[in-house]
Amino acid sequence: LAVSFDNPDAFYTLVNGISADNDPPPATIAGEELKFLKEVAALSVQYAAVIKEKADLQTNKATYPSTTFASQLKIIADLIAGGLTTPVYLTTLDGFDTHSGQLVQQDKLLGYFSNAVSAFQQDLELFGIADKVVLLTFSEFGRRVNENGSQGTDHGTAAPMFLIGKNTQGGIFGANPNLTDLDSNGDIKFANDFRSIYATILKDHFGMPVAEIDQILIKHFETYPLLNSTTEV
Repeated sequence: LAVSFDNPDAFYTLVNGISADNDPPPATIAGEELKFLKEVAALSVQYAAVIKEKADLQTNKATYPSTTFASQLKIIADLIAGGLTTPVYLTTLDGFDTHSGQLVQQDKLLGYFSNAVSAFQQDLELFGIADKVVLLTFSEFGRRVNENGSQGTDHGTAAPMFLIGKNTQGGIFGANPNLTDLDSNGDIKFANDFRSIYATILKDHFGMPVAEIDQILIKHFETYPLLNSTTEV
């Protein structure tokens, strides 16, 4: 189950004092959907206290920029240091859908990203847990090669991914994209399947057996030498 919130204290305040609805739902198709919603609500009430407890155990040691993205990473560092055993956290940095004015927007957004991640990594080092955490970026779409009429680019296909952490190999993996060998839509052809990146993280960060990874990803994907050692988180 995934739980989404912007602030542990606000999340706790929202559900604190609420009791789970245990009334049986009607035996209908809609009742089955209602049953699921009731279960999620009940678990949210249960998780809120656990999340707040872990958040209260530690205080961030690094200074973070005053941006929404940095605030998300700040909370995550606090929860990990507090001992919350959630294996995967998701943050978002919006604004990369740059149909116009791409140069200015991208510079600003990558600055937000860089400064926030720098503070996050410093925090993990000060907590002594930097070797247990890996950051992976992904986008729902890439960008077109050619500039449009608004000094931006439209939706494309392939896109780069950043892998960040103390145990990463560092450097650039793979060759630069070929800007002349494009597909029929004028888009870059991807070189590495993103599911191979996921397989690498599952195997070398979480220590998951290859057979289980193949089952999760439905088929087998090769892994890459991106991490120095298995952290077995």
